[in-house]
Amino acid sequence: MKGSISEEALAEYSRLAAEKLDLDFAEGEVYDFGRCMRADGSFYGTSGKCRKGSEAGAKEKEALKTAGGKKRRATAESKAAAAQERKDAGSAKRADHARRSRLFKDELKKVAGKMKGADDETRNRLLQEASDRANKRHGAGEDVASSKKAKEPSAPTAKKPRASTKELGEQQRALFDAAKSKRAEAKKADAEWKKVDKETKGDKSPEARKRRLEAGRKADKAQQAADRAQRGWMKAHERWSKSGERDKRAKMSPEQRKEARRIDRIIKERG
Repeated sequence: MKGSISEEALAEYSRLAAEKLDLDFAEGEVYDFGRCMRADGSFYGTSGKCRKGSEAGAKEKEALKTAGGKKRRATAESKAAAAQERKDAGSAKRADHARRSRLFKDELKKVAGKMKGADDETRNRLLQEASDRANKRHGAGEDVASSKKAKEPSAPTAKKPRASTKELGEQQRALFDAAKSKRAEAKKADAEWKKVDKETKGDKSPEARKRRLEAGRKADKAQQAADRAQRGWMKAHERWSKSGERDKRAKMSPEQRKEARRIDRIIKERG
């Protein structure tokens, strides 16, 4: 048929090509190649069984190993080893220093009674002697066992019940009254300080300075007490407010709680 090649012609072409290239193809499928190794170690391909030599597997691809790659790997390994060596040396040095410190503290405990109330010369002598003994023990490889005891697991404490909204309301009202009283005291102390300052203005006598100083200190202490009371009331008021909000949401339906959370997010985002 015009434009086609018969199987016989294709087989004959393959045979001629094998003879020319010193290859040995068996009869059969033309494109089903195998790999054979001759006695001298060379390889050739075949479409059937090996006639010269023995069958060999597919050629393995060797990993690319350039001189530059080997050098880079060696450098990286060397750097990593050096870094680890420095790290180990630093750890050993810190451990050795800590051991010497423990020995010195142990020696100081032995002379703590003698150092108490002693003069500077005696204290320095005792310190030096303790240091020398610690160095001697350190050189001998001694150490002091850690005095820290493992903490025993404590029994779980009972969770304190949450105060009710009513109780929190009573607490914040009491703190509000206390803060109001402290503010009044601070205002009174400040007025007294201003009065003393006005009365002793220009007077540089010790008595006048003492009056101004005492009045000023009282005013400062009163103001600090008022500020603490105010902060205490504000925290209590916040707890009371949150508790009331929880009670309110507990009575809502799931849809209402969802809408409330959405509104809270909007308020938070917009400030």
